[in-house]
Amino acid sequence: SNKKVFQNALSLSQVLSNKILNLFTFATLLQFMTRQKVLNLYRKFFRVTKNLADDSQKQELRDWVKSEFKTKSKITDKVK
Repeated sequence: SNKKVFQNALSLSQVLSNKILNLFTFATLLQFMTRQKVLNLYRKFFRVTKNLADDSQKQELRDWVKSEFKTKSKITDKVK
């Protein structure tokens, strides 16, 4: 029916407008600086693992670092 088509179009319109707004969301300076610190820490972890002689230990540590950073990637609380 026309009503159902209109509802679907309206729903799609809302989803698209939200996605467009998300494209134009800018990080604050503090968010930008925090992100850079986290990325630098992540890189340092991987640099440290390069020096490990045991390949299985190296891979295990890298996998652990990846999983920890991934699980905590959505945290937005500010450290006080």
